[in-house]
Amino acid sequence: NYPRAKSIKKAVYQNYLTQLDNNGRFDSSFVEAFSNHIKDINGLENIQCISLKLSFNEIVEIPENWNPKCDVIHLDENHITKIGQGSFSNKYYHFVNFYNNNMKTLDPLWKPTIRELTFCHNEITNIPIDFDLTCYYLGLAFNKIKQLHNFTKLKCYKLDLFKNLITEIPNDFYINCKHIELSSNNISYIPS
Repeated sequence: NYPRAKSIKKAVYQNYLTQLDNNGRFDSSFVEAFSNHIKDINGLENIQCISLKLSFNEIVEIPENWNPKCDVIHLDENHITKIGQGSFSNKYYHFVNFYNNNMKTLDPLWKPTIRELTFCHNEITNIPIDFDLTCYYLGLAFNKIKQLHNFTKLKCYKLDLFKNLITEIPNDFYINCKHIELSSNNISYIPS
């Protein structure tokens, strides 16, 4: 019996997979299972890899306490509408991508630990006032956000709100960010 070697990359993309589970089979640095028909990701709770790519599948919900042991997770181009409490909070994630899903809101009770988080090209209409997140980058471009509030718990280096439906910036607007991208909105008023 030879010891099982850890491979660099496992790729099972563009197949007809409907579910993946870890069962010791995905012991790679990079796991790519995009362009399948995966709906259930519960079996991937204990996967360990650098990058997990589950883009272009049929995932609708991130289960509660779903914390795979990966640094980078791509969940773009799915049908995700909900992220379960406790998900992405047991370790520090470098990058998690929810680009082009069906998210309409961000749960203020969800407290992820992610360096770069993107929700670009969703249907998000607002950022909860008490959304508690500390990150380097929060991407919310190409959504349907209309209003800005005082965000006392949101701390990030860059907040990207490009191409939303924001019409004005409130007089008492406060956010703990170094850079806010507000280009291509409908802003008609900026307080002095």
